[in-house]
Amino acid sequence: MVVWGKSGEFAGKYLHKGGRVYVEGRLQTRKWTDKSGVERYSTDVIAEVLKDLSPREAAPRPEGFPAPPPPMKYPEDGIGDDVPF
Repeated sequence: MVVWGKSGEFAGKYLHKGGRVYVEGRLQTRKWTDKSGVERYSTDVIAEVLKDLSPREAAPRPEGFPAPPPPMKYPEDGIGDDVPF
């Protein structure tokens, strides 16, 4: 994943391995030749929207970056009584 600008600064400071993050972006494929002369391809996700989905108790946020929404609540058995089928 490639992140630039303010989002890149945020990612470097507040996102950590194993954390939850929402990413929207585009794919960009590059073609290159390695030292052996073999053509290789690599595909990057160029991030355009980046949101931290970690719990609110996580590290403080810099100004301009809103906190993520609270986690969704589910019934303990996974299915509510109001299922129409």
